[in-house]
Amino acid sequence: MNNSLKKNINSTFKLLLGSVLIMGLSAAGTNSFGKNQENKENLSIPIIIEENGLQFNLKTDKKNIMNVLTDLDIHLNQNDILFPAIETSISAGTKIIIKRALEISIEADGEIIKTFTAVLNVRDVLKEKNIILNEKDKTLPGLDESISNNLEIKIIRVKQNTITETVLIDPPIEIRKDKSMILGKTKIIEPGKSGEKEQTFSITYENGREVERKLVSEKIIFQPQQKIIVEGEKISIGNVQIGQASWYAKGLWNPQALTAASNTFPKKTYLRVTNLEDSKQVIVKVNDTGAFGLPRVIDLSSGAFKKLAPLSAGIISVKVEEIL
Repeated sequence: MNNSLKKNINSTFKLLLGSVLIMGLSAAGTNSFGKNQENKENLSIPIIIEENGLQFNLKTDKKNIMNVLTDLDIHLNQNDILFPAIETSISAGTKIIIKRALEISIEADGEIIKTFTAVLNVRDVLKEKNIILNEKDKTLPGLDESISNNLEIKIIRVKQNTITETVLIDPPIEIRKDKSMILGKTKIIEPGKSGEKEQTFSITYENGREVERKLVSEKIIFQPQQKIIVEGEKISIGNVQIGQASWYAKGLWNPQALTAASNTFPKKTYLRVTNLEDSKQVIVKVNDTGAFGLPRVIDLSSGAFKKLAPLSAGIISVKVEEIL
């Protein structure tokens, strides 16, 4: 007998009428449908058994479907589907259809349910298990996905909510230059004021987690007021050095900031550095000391060095001027 016909997983029968089934018996082992069939007489009634979509033709002397299944040692599991009903009488051409239940898991509302089903698709599984989807809920895989063994179905609960928030608007900033003020000095002549606006968002949640936020509307409550800052441009030169400049980046919080290391000028001093080959200039702020010696007089951040020459130059000749 075909081994697939000898499964004895569960002795409980579940009989579901009127179901269309797509899976059935293996056609292999045509002559091995139970030892009880060997050398029997009066096998005069032709019938068909279909399991897992495959059909097997045979003859039987049994009076009803229950006797046929018992004779062939075919056992039904709890969630398998049988059609027609097990008490149905046998007549010529009777077709017995068995749909074997497949094991699946359903993840819904924080729980994972392992179960068996013999229905065709995800939509039917939810109906069978009395799992109700709300209007915006969705499933993975989709509702029309066919059921396969060990299929994992996830129910995604989708909710939408609308919220309104008050948001500050940063004031616009205007920078004005003052040639009478020393370079590096600043003065705020108009502090400005933040504005305020009201924003309404539509928020989408999937299983309680925010996945999307869309701005629905925006209303200005009051406009921000401009902030005005004056920056000095006046340069008074103090001590001057001529020598070489190198660059470094390691250990700097921001290598692109216009800073430098000096063994001559104290920290927070502003320096104007000029490339003696082409007169390119950069103004830097001293924020470090160096371990270098003459002829090197300054070590620039990589960002400052690039204002004067490519980093590949390594060392350039410069004039360093102290800005008072």
